[in-house]
Amino acid sequence: ELFYVSTSLVLFSTFFFLPAFGDCFLWMSGSCNYLWVIALLLTFNILLEKDIRNKACFPLLLIFGIICGWTHEGITLGLGAGYFVYYAFHRKELNPARIFLLAGYYVGMLLLVLAPGSIHKAIVECHITFGLKDTLHKMLSALLAMDNIILFPTLLALVLMMGLLSYKKLREFITSNVIWVVAIFVLFIFVLWTGHDSARSRFGFEFFSLILILKIIHSFVSNR
Repeated sequence: ELFYVSTSLVLFSTFFFLPAFGDCFLWMSGSCNYLWVIALLLTFNILLEKDIRNKACFPLLLIFGIICGWTHEGITLGLGAGYFVYYAFHRKELNPARIFLLAGYYVGMLLLVLAPGSIHKAIVECHITFGLKDTLHKMLSALLAMDNIILFPTLLALVLMMGLLSYKKLREFITSNVIWVVAIFVLFIFVLWTGHDSARSRFGFEFFSLILILKIIHSFVSNR
């Protein structure tokens, strides 16, 4: 019963609450940039949790990691930061399979960031600067343009409510989901810093917010 409820919530939230649903899921170029990228990254995350010991799989894991990291900077950068933070504090969980996966991921991410198209986009389209005044003005403008985000504010409200009810549960929740928490924070700052004001640019942190919202609902229902 819980499975059907969770599945229904995912479908309902994806259709009604994720920004630019048509552009990210129905438009061919958009689905390749967002829908299939998310499918690859969720598969990557599942593999990262598996205890793979077959050495013959390691080169394939490396290649798959490169493919996943070399997809969309508006999504992969956040997850890359999340994985770095998590495994910095859980180094004992690193095994050869995870090392190959993560090494490939960061190589792919580096290739993505250093690609000529990415550099051109950063300089010409985003006008990325490091001056404090210009950066703050751009970030404020991007923040004011976020008038259609739903899931991220909902997540913040749920987290605040959880903290008011039990600080211990809030700390446990953040600790156990630090990868997604860091990913959301990094992507949110990234969107503000680059000054993107399109709905598609918010897809990454909104989708990861949906994951955490579902985790909160699942934990609440399971404890009843």
